[in-house]
Amino acid sequence: MSRDPESSLPTEQELEAKVCGFFETWGLLDRLAHAEVRWNPRLRTSAGRCLPKRLQIELNPRLLAGAPERIDEVLAHEAAHLATSLVHGFRVRPHGREWAGFMAMLGLPPRVTHDLPVERARRRRRR
Repeated sequence: MSRDPESSLPTEQELEAKVCGFFETWGLLDRLAHAEVRWNPRLRTSAGRCLPKRLQIELNPRLLAGAPERIDEVLAHEAAHLATSLVHGFRVRPHGREWAGFMAMLGLPPRVTHDLPVERARRRRRR
């Protein structure tokens, strides 16, 4: 019996603790301590997404189970979106210099897209 690779992923509580570490580095822990991180199996091609009005980050368990070494980078990417929206509002570019600055403070590259292998579902043709 093979083991489900998703079962070895960090828990949501462990991910939230990491996010709090990012917020602390940015001096925003007091303003973003209630952010929530969830695994969302409905995500298809995105490694993660940020829902700033809800203070939520969602990660794709299928993609990241195949590349667990990239979880921290994707988590930081999405946390930087939360920080950017809090500090600069919603009128800045999503991957602009403000967002890139938060990534740089963590010593991470400001990558806009991921290069994880994605299985694209085939569209059914209508007859």
